[in-house]
This record gives sequence, C-alpha cells and structure tokens, in this order.
Amino acid sequence: MSRLTIQDIANSVGVPVEQVSKVILGQAGVSDDMRRRIIDVMGNAGLVRMSRETAKGTIGIAIPGAIIDDYIGTVVSGASELLRQQGYSLVLSIQNTAKADDLEQLVGSANCAGMILVVPSNYDLLLDLCQRYQRPYVLVDYQDASDPGDALTVEVNNRQSIVNVMDHLFDLGHRRIGFITGNRVHASAQQRLQGYLDALEDAGIAYDEALVGEGNWMHPRAYDVAQNLLNLDDPPTAIVASNDLSAFGAMQAARGLGLEVGSDVSITGFDDIGMASTVTPTLTTVRQPMLQMGHAAAEMLLKASTGQPLNQRHVQLDTELIIRQSTARPRN
Repeated sequence: MSRLTIQDIANSVGVPVEQVSKVILGQAGVSDDMRRRIIDVMGNAGLVRMSRETAKGTIGIAIPGAIIDDYIGTVVSGASELLRQQGYSLVLSIQNTAKADDLEQLVGSANCAGMILVVPSNYDLLLDLCQRYQRPYVLVDYQDASDPGDALTVEVNNRQSIVNVMDHLFDLGHRRIGFITGNRVHASAQQRLQGYLDALEDAGIAYDEALVGEGNWMHPRAYDVAQNLLNLDDPPTAIVASNDLSAFGAMQAARGLGLEVGSDVSITGFDDIGMASTVTPTLTTVRQPMLQMGHAAAEMLLKASTGQPLNQRHVQLDTELIIRQSTARPRN
C-alpha cells in the first residue's frame, strides 16, 4: 500500500509542505496547475499519510475522491484538528483510487483505532471492514435514505434546510421552482429532495416532475440539468440546487441563455463554500457548520474507541439560510 507523507508529495512536486496541506484541506492559495499536479500524486498513491505514528494509534479518514472540495476539506480539517490535539496519527484514504487490499490493510492494521467516513463511496466495503475488524466508525453523510441503525452519524437537518429555502422563495413570490438533486445514492440528497416535495405540499403547489433534474453534486451535470429546466416551455422562475457547486453550474447555464441571475431567475445552493460569497451575484445558500461536523465526528469516534459513554449516536446539527443577491422577486 502506498504511504506517502505530505513531505514526500511536496518533494515530488517541488513545493513547500504548506501548499500540499492546503490542497488536502481544500483551501485557497494554490494555483490551478499546482493543485492538479499535487492531486495527481495523491490520486496515484490512493492513501496519504497526514501525520506520524503516535502511541495512541491511527485514525483513518476516508473521502470519496482525490478532488477535495470545500465541504470535504473543511470537515476533514475539523476532524483532524481535534484528533491531532489528542495525539492520534491520521491517514487520509482516497476511496476512488485505493484498492480493496489497501483499504483492508488500513482498517485491519493493529494501529487503527477507528475510521471517519466522509460521504463514503466504497460504503459497503468500508462498513464490512470496520465490522470485521471491530473498528468503531462515524459516518458523515451516508448512503441510502434508510435508517442507519446503530451506526454513529453526523449530519445536518437536510429536509428542513430545503424547506427553509423554499419558504424564502415563496415569500419572494416564486411558485414555479425547479430542483437539482444531488447524487441520490446519498441520504442527504434524498432528504433534500424530500424537503422540496414537502414544501410544495405545504404551500398547496402541485408537484411537477418536469421541474426536478437528476444531479450528482458536480458543476457540469448541474449545468446540463439547469439548461433543460430553463428551456422548458414554462420554465421555473427559481432553481434550488442541492449544493453550491451545482448552483454555480445552474448560474452558468442561466447566463449562457442570456438570463440575469437574481433578476430573470433566482438560484440557491447548499453548503456556503468560500466561492458562494465571491461569485457574481453572490449566492443565496444554506450554511452547513462543516468545521463543527468534523469536530463532532472526531469527538464521537474518540469516545467510541476508548469505551466512553455517548450522549447520542446520531448528531444532527442546525444550518443557517444565508440570503444574498442570487434570489429576488420574480419579474412576472
């Protein structure tokens, strides 16, 4: 199994260690070209060791891919901050490049004290490994909308958060509202869609399947979905995207059709990543407490790994609706 240190990656690419750290944690201050080069090295390795071994053992943090966006980066940053303070070594596992044997070597290592699974893609494999080797784990978002059972989870109130977004749009006078889903294999995507459906029902507005497009959390897919929505004979006056990256795709699609965001069409996101407050127009979105989510996951895992009692097995944190320039009253 590849075990590159941050210093190894920095030496390979020829940059300071701080540049690699920023890429791992999804922070600004790295050129696009350099970010791609660092990600290539990380992706080829599959696993990145983030700190040295300690007497307390290793905590694995599994993320879905080598592209570390603001959401994943901030959650990882929150978790790693607390774990390092407690003296644990960290290994970042990149699931879309790590082989099954790599993951088993990580989870099955005698030094592994537990796993934090952030939007896990190798969901069944990782859970099977954790259960087989009796490693405690915490899910930050999870697959399927079914009850996660006894698993430790950290999430936000996704359904209510979208209801709040919809109520904001209703208050502005919107009635025909499109929705771009996330990847519906994830519980959060289904919960956010449910919030959209519940809000329509509460407002007495009939559901129109033509107004819902299947997204995957990514900009290109959302761009295509938004184009389809805005080219309908009776297009929506507002689009609710399931995350900020999807909202940016929708904004680009609207501009490509000659529409002014925040005037001709309102668009909202979810996450409140850094770009949400710097794009033009600034994005109305749901702010997730991403750093707090990482802290909560790490705290739960440490208690579980040391046999301490847990106050709750399912932590659900509040969000905040941040109203900016991308939403306004419909023209008609």
